[in-house]
Amino acid sequence: MRPDSLLKDGDEVAGLRVIHIPGHTPGSIALYDGTLLFSGDTLNVREGRVQGPPPQYTADMRQAIASVRKLLSLKFDVLLPGHGDPVVGRASEKALQDLATYLRASAAGLGRRQRGPEPEGPREVRVDYESLHASPAEARVVAHHKEDQGYEA
Repeated sequence: MRPDSLLKDGDEVAGLRVIHIPGHTPGSIALYDGTLLFSGDTLNVREGRVQGPPPQYTADMRQAIASVRKLLSLKFDVLLPGHGDPVVGRASEKALQDLATYLRASAAGLGRRQRGPEPEGPREVRVDYESLHASPAEARVVAHHKEDQGYEA
C-alpha cells in the first residue's frame, strides 16, 4: 500500500504541525496546533492519569522518554491521547503533573538497559489517511475545537 503523502517533523497537515516523536515506534508522530495535541501512543490516559507508553510495547524507551519530554515542552489545552479519554482544559499542566513520576522511574530503569545510538536528523513518516480514524469522543472534541478556532471544514 502506498501512502498518500510523506510527513516529516515540522510539516503541516490541516492546520496541525507534525512533530516526530520516535520511541513507541520509530515513525511515531504527534499533531499540534498551539492548543490541541494529538499525541499518538506516546501519551495515554489510564486510570484517569496521563502516562507515557508502556515499556513492554515500546520499541526504544530512551527515545520514548525524550519524545515524552518533547511533548511536555508544549503548551496545550486539549490532549487527544492514543488510548484513553481526552483531557480538556489545562491539559499540558495535568500531563506535566501526572508524568513526573513516570519520567523519573523510566529514566532510572534505562540505567539498567542500554540501547544503541539514537538516529540523527528528522525521519519521514508514511501516512495512509484512509486508515486514520478517531474515536467518537475524539471526533467531537476536535470538531468543537476547530469550530472555536474558526477552521473551515
